[in-house]
Amino acid sequence: MALGALASGGTLLALQAGLMGRGWPDTVRPDVWRAVLHTAFDQVWYWHLLLLLAICCASLGTPASYRRYRLLWLLTMAALLNLALVGRAAMYDGLRGAAQRGNQMLHLLAVAGWLGGLWPLLLSLRGLTRPRLRGEALKALMAYSRCGYLWG
Repeated sequence: MALGALASGGTLLALQAGLMGRGWPDTVRPDVWRAVLHTAFDQVWYWHLLLLLAICCASLGTPASYRRYRLLWLLTMAALLNLALVGRAAMYDGLRGAAQRGNQMLHLLAVAGWLGGLWPLLLSLRGLTRPRLRGEALKALMAYSRCGYLWG
């Protein structure tokens, strides 16, 4: 999953190079990539790619421990929140810009929380068909519903 995120980040950088350059040929030119990474807007992508690379490195090695999960969580949250610093959220400076970026960060956290709960939700729905798990599945579904209000 971390490699997929790193690949998508690199792809987005290449596409941005094409947009800022002269089209498709510039998506594969390293000198255009470097020029893109030296703009104020795309400094965020530089840090985003570094965070994704750090996530990939932290995912390697010995079996996971609590400390590793905590590090992965922190790196993932930093990479996610880093995305709030690009696009429309980066249009304004000052207090208005800070408020807009903060709002974007909250939205990204809400989407991550909601999407992250979909897999357990599906497992809970499957539990409804098993009489022995039905009570626990209903509790999990109600908890997901309450969390949906929180994240929404």
